[in-house]
Amino acid sequence: MTRVKSSYIHGYEKEQEGEKFNINVSIPYINIKDEKIEKYNEQIQNNFEKKAKSISSGAEIYTVFSVEYKAYIIHDILFLVVRAEIKEGTSGQRMIIKTYNFDLENKKEVSLEEALKIKGIEKDEANKKIKEEITDIQKQNEKLAEIGYELYKREYTEAEYNVGNVKEFFIGENGILYIIYPYGNMSDSLTSEYDIVIF
Repeated sequence: MTRVKSSYIHGYEKEQEGEKFNINVSIPYINIKDEKIEKYNEQIQNNFEKKAKSISSGAEIYTVFSVEYKAYIIHDILFLVVRAEIKEGTSGQRMIIKTYNFDLENKKEVSLEEALKIKGIEKDEANKKIKEEITDIQKQNEKLAEIGYELYKREYTEAEYNVGNVKEFFIGENGILYIIYPYGNMSDSLTSEYDIVIF
């Protein structure tokens, strides 16, 4: 397991402060010729670089935008995770987390089920742990709601918590598998809340 060599990743970096914005971004691009990788890079550009350029060229309200990433190669699979935070004016802060997982040897996208196999974890076992942890988090949030906190409501029976529907995951340092539920990824959700289930 190693961090990705610089030859695999290059990107767009910008640190700039203006009257109505503060930008600090390090945005990756995957330096591999492949149709799927091209789609990844296009998504990264559309989600992160275009936003940074748009803010710096004419933010109407004071905006803070930051992007960072980490990448790993484990079992010949590239795992890339990108995290962005944005706050526009007095609105709530939004966190976006996107992952891109690509089998370098077989030239294909890696599913969560394949990542679980690498870890020797059965799908049913993973689903059970996810549901238990999301249920525990929601119970804690309900107690906080009683004293006035407004938090994102989780319901473990929702389809998004099923292994087959998980969109964001990666294997990182020490071979740990992270399944991420970043609620700010939804375009209508101004939240920095997220859950991580670790295997």
